Amino acid sequence: MTRSGPADMLAELGERVAHTGSGPILVHCDVMRALGLLQERASAQQILDGHLACLKRLANARVTYLPTFNYDYANSGQYDIARSASQVGSLTEHIRRLSAWRSAVPIFSVCGPEKAPVREAIPDQVQELDPFGAESIFQHLYDAGAAVLFYGARFASFTGIHFIERHAGGPLYRYDKLFRGHVAFPDGRVGQTIVNYHVRPLGQRVEYDFDRLWTLLESDGLGWTYSAPLVDIRCLDFRAAVDRLGQEMQQDPFALLTESNRCFWRLEADRLGRRVQQTDYEPGPNPLVTHA
Repeated sequence: MTRSGPADMLAELGERVAHTGSGPILVHCDVMRALGLLQERASAQQILDGHLACLKRLANARVTYLPTFNYDYANSGQYDIARSASQVGSLTEHIRRLSAWRSAVPIFSVCGPEKAPVREAIPDQVQELDPFGAESIFQHLYDAGAAVLFYGARFASFTGIHFIERHAGGPLYRYDKLFRGHVAFPDGRVGQTIVNYHVRPLGQRVEYDFDRLWTLLESDGLGWTYSAPLVDIRCLDFRAAVDRLGQEMQQDPFALLTESNRCFWRLEADRLGRRVQQTDYEPGPNPLVTHA
């Protein structure tokens, strides 16, 4: 590798990101595995500001969204757009506080400088939201030809895999579970929501073969990797990746899973003769989950 300094690495990475997809960028972050891109690291605040500057350089004026996932809604039924902290890293929480917009979708929210055309909760109506459905941020990214940038994050953080499953018709090894709750808006309004979340069967494991899937995407020219000391960056063309892995699922509905996990879920599918359901793994009827 001929370039080793932070400025040179950023220049090369910026060129490669610019040629991946054509629309917005979704960024998954792990700041400790991207420290080599920073010029200075004297304080925690300086590190966060430095990473933010790096992301702006890599995006080069493309609209950028970051996950600000908060999983508390599944237990509490409450999501506050302005106050529910991001639970997926210090940089996402830092950027959440600076962003002009955050989506109203509980659990799988994103933030960014511009409001994406995704479905929002409406006060005084019960709004059913699917974080990976046809009106989700992931559908918007797919339609817009987005890139997904793994800024130090491992490919195993790729939440878009759930959109691929939904896009392919719904995974046989997960079931839809509905969670009723409320979304608090920054202006004081409160919207009633039902989140349709395809969950892992209770007591069972769903294991994705992320290493094999990344190798497949990279070998097909749909993604790339950049590695240097304290730098591990990956990027993929989201629409192309969804289509490619969707083809794999069409040939084998368990194609995203590890070999041993595929064997287990094939046996379960043969036993049930259908997609798994909530009542197969959780006792009692199939109620809408409610919260006090």
